Amino acid sequence: QDTRHLTQDRTPAHRASCLLAQGMAFQPLERTSHSELRDALLEGSGGVVVVDVRGSDRNGGHIPGSLHFPHESFDPSALVAALPAENAPTPRRLVFHCMFSQQRGPACALRTRDHLLRSGRRRSSGMVSVSVLRGGFHSWVNRFVDPGGRALDERMIEGFDAKFWTRSSLDRGGWQHIMESPFTALNEAALRVLEEQAAEEREAARRRANGAGAGARASGPSFADVVRARK
Repeated sequence: QDTRHLTQDRTPAHRASCLLAQGMAFQPLERTSHSELRDALLEGSGGVVVVDVRGSDRNGGHIPGSLHFPHESFDPSALVAALPAENAPTPRRLVFHCMFSQQRGPACALRTRDHLLRSGRRRSSGMVSVSVLRGGFHSWVNRFVDPGGRALDERMIEGFDAKFWTRSSLDRGGWQHIMESPFTALNEAALRVLEEQAAEEREAARRRANGAGAGARASGPSFADVVRARK
């Protein structure tokens, strides 16, 4: 593929940026470990910004200070605009995550890295780096919340609510978010309970609609429907 048009009629700085983007576009994403992120957060310099791209599965807990940019409406330019001003000393690194850091987190990280490279967003210490939290929030919560639902380090977990989580014997007894329940046979049973409740709600709504006449509205998708759609 001819890429000469990318570097023609540009300033030397812009040509260098384009060449860098061409080379970096195929580089694998860096992975940040729990200990690396924990140490960076405890340092308190703001050098690392955590970007949480989960949707409704963010309910039940998050990493303190993380920015929430849901994957469904993710816009890298909006994220970059939310970062400190250019003359600020931070951030040096963006760490993305979703629940497992397998799809949504890496996808948003790649889009952001591409945006940064093309826009030439730099600091005095160099280009802002982009990485993904290894294991996602699922792994993080199992690292910093004990089996009883107590935070092992309150500086690492904020807003943990056990009603959004279940203990899964198919996941080494660890915490699993209820929005991920279709992924295990164990939680299919819990999902069936939700579906039965939703069926009862729909039947009650149908009866109300019949009694109230044509002006009544049918109920919308149940929580179980939403969970099942994420399978």
